Amino acid sequence: MKTFIRIFVIILLTNIALSEWELRYNADNVRQFASDGNKMYIGRNNGMTIYDLNTKDSVNKNTLNSELPGNYINTLMPMPDNTILVSTNGGLAVIENGTITRDKPICTNYPDNDARDLYKDSSGDIWTFSSHKVHKYSNGVWNTYDLSDTVSYKFDLLKLFIHKDKCWALFNDNTKFETVYYYSEWNREQISIAIISDTGITKIFEKYDYPYYEGGRLDLINYNNSIILKNMNGVYIFNDTNWTKTNMLDINDTLIASWMTAMKSDNKGNIWYAITNSNNSVTHPVSFNINTGLKKEHLINEEDKTISNISVLDDSTVAVTNGKYFYFYNDTGWTRIISSDYGIPDDVNFSNVRILNGHRYIIIYNDTKLYKRSTLYCLDDRSTIPPIKTGFPYSTILQFGIDKIGKGIFEGRNSQYEQLKFESDTGFVIPGIYQTRIIKPSINGKVYYSPVAKNGSYLLTWEGNKIDTLDLGFMNEISSFIYDFDVYEDKLIALGYYEYDTDSLNTFLSIYNTSTGELLKYDKTNSQLPDFYYRTEWIMKYSMDTVPICLTVGNGMNIWITTTESLIEFNNGNMTFYELPKKDTFDPIVFSKIYFDSASNEIFASSYYDSFYFFDLATEKWDSIPKSDCGIIGWYISHKKLLDGRIWACDYTGYMYRYIGKGKFEPYNLQINGREYLNFQINDFSIDANNYLHLGTDIGLLTNKTILTGIEDNTFIDTEQIFLMPNPATDYLYIKSNILRSSIEIYSILGNKVLESEYKDRIDVSGLSAGVYFLKAGDKVYKFVKI
Repeated sequence: MKTFIRIFVIILLTNIALSEWELRYNADNVRQFASDGNKMYIGRNNGMTIYDLNTKDSVNKNTLNSELPGNYINTLMPMPDNTILVSTNGGLAVIENGTITRDKPICTNYPDNDARDLYKDSSGDIWTFSSHKVHKYSNGVWNTYDLSDTVSYKFDLLKLFIHKDKCWALFNDNTKFETVYYYSEWNREQISIAIISDTGITKIFEKYDYPYYEGGRLDLINYNNSIILKNMNGVYIFNDTNWTKTNMLDINDTLIASWMTAMKSDNKGNIWYAITNSNNSVTHPVSFNINTGLKKEHLINEEDKTISNISVLDDSTVAVTNGKYFYFYNDTGWTRIISSDYGIPDDVNFSNVRILNGHRYIIIYNDTKLYKRSTLYCLDDRSTIPPIKTGFPYSTILQFGIDKIGKGIFEGRNSQYEQLKFESDTGFVIPGIYQTRIIKPSINGKVYYSPVAKNGSYLLTWEGNKIDTLDLGFMNEISSFIYDFDVYEDKLIALGYYEYDTDSLNTFLSIYNTSTGELLKYDKTNSQLPDFYYRTEWIMKYSMDTVPICLTVGNGMNIWITTTESLIEFNNGNMTFYELPKKDTFDPIVFSKIYFDSASNEIFASSYYDSFYFFDLATEKWDSIPKSDCGIIGWYISHKKLLDGRIWACDYTGYMYRYIGKGKFEPYNLQINGREYLNFQINDFSIDANNYLHLGTDIGLLTNKTILTGIEDNTFIDTEQIFLMPNPATDYLYIKSNILRSSIEIYSILGNKVLESEYKDRIDVSGLSAGVYFLKAGDKVYKFVKI
């Protein structure tokens, strides 16, 4: 049987000439925008929108349909030759005459695969950086300064600051909190500073070497030959050797420089910032002239006493907003314009003002009756550049599952707009919970997910607009909870616990048949499933003794459970215990996840150590392999068992892998633009009941309907005309063929033979569960769907 599966997959894949990928995406989240006079280029975290200012047409570009090296657009820098330099999380590109290209020396010679913010110094040289390296482009040559040669601890570069002929590189010390540039879960700055000259790193300011404030914003600006630093502790001046605290920006003891508003410079020698009182009830702009030392308060007589959003436009106009009014300052003084005079209703939230092509633009931040979120709005002519709306609310996808009709449950990165939702008949709906631990599709075509909730010993699914709750038999027990669950054919198998005495808990196992509704329940009353207890220290509880961790289901409905003490084989209530591998003489290695791989007949286990572990069911032995030798090319992201019974994995570079046994993976050819891999990160992946492959990525959801089989539905193959209908089928599958066959066989998506019959033109498939099947006639294989 296994031999047949391997052979027929090889046959199908080698016949694929072109693999088609579909992308569902969202074009919100404007990060940057720039213009060359003819087109507007809008950079997002998942690509770029190019808007033609003449035809009003928009097109979205990403690494799959353009030469963008990365999808996270960091900076769009207009260049003197009317090109635009683009920095991304994959490197550099240039926009020239409306075309994105990497075929420029500044791009091809760039010595890194990540280019964050772009800066230009007074000599016209360009600076950028990646996680550990700073790069300078001067006279057509890139020079690199690697901070990891000097900094020995974990860190991530945040931004640069140009001071005279030196570059200050600000980086987060991540030994305590992991604050990173991209998609940081923490936003707690722990800043150290490296000073870089042409000869290399000349000095590093650790937190004891300068006016450090833990966790707060650090703001720098040039002040003649010195530097002003502002943070929550106050204002300081650095004069090349020493730091000195100063009140030079304060108005008096009660009105001091606000740490929350960044300092800005205009071309008239003024530093603009905001001052505030002790309770932030008064905030307004101040200009400080670096030549005369004079301070001037602005807008102090306005009705609104909290005006702090300050920007200096490219023409040196100062723009200030407060949500209701726009204030503009130039040589003639201040002009105040109410937002409704620009045609902007009161319910619109918007950004600070930017100027492009002599026109002033804002970004609209919320959906209203008149405007969509992420619309660019021109204050001068009231024109708008709306985002391309696809009806899909996710720009990035971290976790998902797709049902048999193509609707899914998704979770993205943006906690406000991309929270967990399922796709109903009428739109995307929050499913009554805000977090899920596990999402899995099943052979019956539905997607099941587990809630993170007290007394949550149930699974959820949906159909249409209705959420269905599957009680797994222990909802009435105290503090019941599901650790893990798996799917096998038409069954759901869940591992959990409930409290049966104070601080004492019992493990349970539920097996639910989705076809018949039969529920089998196991706990300590009818099995040897272990119990455990909590040890309480202050407000913390620690699980002690034999604690269940996870499960996986193997061939023949053998259920494998890991605990903190052992690996357990569970079959119809009978249990066999196996030792776990040891991390030292006494302590076993605790695995956070285990998966059974049907092809290798192995259990693959993940741990926090530098090796992958696997348990061979034939020899009943554990073995391991260093993660560096497992065959994964890029930075490993995750692995899991999919609906085909195989273990798959993905990495940071966009490779997909299938497990081949003995701890090793091999790349799976995604057949995308002539490459085997995406060239950007895959966050999650799934196979649905139709045998479609889905990838959750940082540009949206990618779907391929043919790559796993190479067979299109309802198509004739070669000259042997075999036609299956209806497809999908409910009761009977009709077969039309110009070739006589002696028999047919039907296999499940897992490769199990489920039906064998003499050849006839009508086959009764009513007894099959809903899902994808393969009909084998002679040496030919055809796919059909049972609903």
